[in-house]
Amino acid sequence: MNTILRKQFLSHVAQTSPSPMLVEVARAEGSFFYTPEGKRYYDLVAGVSVSNVGHANPAVVRAVQEQAARYMHVMVYGELVESPQVEYAARIASLLPGALESVYFVNSGAEAVEGALKLAKRFTGRTEMISMRRAYHGSTHGAMSMMGAPEGEEWKEPFRPLLPDVQAIEYSDFGALQRITRRTACVLAIAIIQHVRALGARAAATTHYAELKTFAMTTPGVENASCEFNVETLSPTYRLLIGIPGKSNAFAISRRLGLPDEVITNAQSQMSKDSVRFEDVLTQLEAKRQALEKREQETDRLYRQREEDARKAREFREQMQRAKENARSRGEAEAKRILRDARSASDAVFAELERMRKEQAKADRAINANEARAELRRQLNEAEDAIDKRDARSEPIPKPSRPIQKGDLVEIPGTNRPAEVTAVKGDRLVLKAGVLSMTVKNDEVRLIEDDERAAMKKPSVPASPTRRILNTAAAARELDLRGMETLEAESVLENYLDAARRAHLETVTIIHGKGTGALRKAVQAYLRRDKTVKSFRLGNYGEGESGVTIVEFK
Repeated sequence: MNTILRKQFLSHVAQTSPSPMLVEVARAEGSFFYTPEGKRYYDLVAGVSVSNVGHANPAVVRAVQEQAARYMHVMVYGELVESPQVEYAARIASLLPGALESVYFVNSGAEAVEGALKLAKRFTGRTEMISMRRAYHGSTHGAMSMMGAPEGEEWKEPFRPLLPDVQAIEYSDFGALQRITRRTACVLAIAIIQHVRALGARAAATTHYAELKTFAMTTPGVENASCEFNVETLSPTYRLLIGIPGKSNAFAISRRLGLPDEVITNAQSQMSKDSVRFEDVLTQLEAKRQALEKREQETDRLYRQREEDARKAREFREQMQRAKENARSRGEAEAKRILRDARSASDAVFAELERMRKEQAKADRAINANEARAELRRQLNEAEDAIDKRDARSEPIPKPSRPIQKGDLVEIPGTNRPAEVTAVKGDRLVLKAGVLSMTVKNDEVRLIEDDERAAMKKPSVPASPTRRILNTAAAARELDLRGMETLEAESVLENYLDAARRAHLETVTIIHGKGTGALRKAVQAYLRRDKTVKSFRLGNYGEGESGVTIVEFK
């Protein structure tokens, strides 16, 4: 390097570091510059990005030469109309978001920082500034004030006092963003989001900053969201809540983890009143949201229950239709009257259900059709009882060919089941049918004559496959015992289980209702004694729940 030129550099050019590189530049081209000796260096600084298209770029050189031939720098501060400057400003404005349409030209990055600081103060009316630690913004007075502390203290100390109300926070520390308050002039978060939106991009920004949450509430196209957190168990529920801003649970979590109350109280006292009010509002909103969610779940449950009741009511109506057809051979006149009354009752119930369904929309779908279902079932049971009673009355009991004696077999009309006479007491008989014992009058039973009794003792012929199919088709898969006494129910249950086993059914349903639970206990006590029963359980949701017992055979 030329010795004289070196001395002049050290004497007359202000250095920015104690040990300058002292590399003489003879020329530059593209990404390299060269010394007078021809040594080539990579230029990774590029004049602090001023030459970022490369040295001696033909297009740049041509534009500079053409402009220099017309006129050089005259006045940039909005006084004179210079076409290159105006065209450049219009081009920049076309790329800016929102209503930004004016460009202020400066000569350096430090001057741009100074302009940004003044613009932020003037626009917001606030005085506080926040920068990042280890940040460098330039060496002018305002830019140096924003230099990150404490690392920049060796440069800042000789020039104090600098701008007041400047704080430095750690880069990428989201918790430090809480130090941004309503006094802060240079708030970048909202500006960054607006810039991203102007570019047509979508972004998800995580924050504890209340101002940003308020911005989302009041800006179309920006939506709050939060992940639900259970403070009691200190664990997330992994539910994403769209439209609901998240609240800080720091104090609640700290208290659950055992942090002393005086520390938490001290921390709460340092929060601004606006932040406290905002957190209180979020807490109230969260409580209301949870209450509304529970109410909606209960409403949905009631709606599903109403739909299930309506479905069962339709099934009962179909059963009534089939019962009407089957009853014609027993006495069409009486059966038609009973079924007509039952159908009228069921139509009235359906009309009531329809009215309740229409009212449900005004009452958050909180409708309960249990009473309608119970009334329908009661009237259906009455119809069935009336038919059974009529059938029993219409068939007279034949007189026995001889007096009934101990050891005879008799049949109680309506049960289709033989019972053994264990004792004769005047005009009354003591009978035993399976595990049941009862006392009846002589004229209430039919004597099974000797020839019929002998036929009963003959070995039964094994059922053919066709017969087994008929048995399966004839045996119903459910038995309704509601309204029966426990003794009567046990007798009916024993006959039904026997028929179900002969029909090779694997599972059956016993309907005993909920009520007091006495009928359910009697049914399950009988099932425990039956050796052919593999298991039994109460019904699940949709099967009848505790009102039915599901039986599985071995």
